[in-house]
Amino acid sequence: MQNSFYHFIRESSCFKLIAYPFVDINTTCVAHLNPFAKLASNASIFNALNAST
Repeated sequence: MQNSFYHFIRESSCFKLIAYPFVDINTTCVAHLNPFAKLASNASIFNALNAST
């Protein structure tokens, strides 16, 4: 049981190392290719900050 648990942790950490850079690349590409999406996300963050104060 414990061996399978460690195996799962090792596999999932390996998956994270592979997956996260691709996620970062995808989000940065979207932000660069679509400035309107970036502006919209910034506006929503700004609105959320205004609503909280």
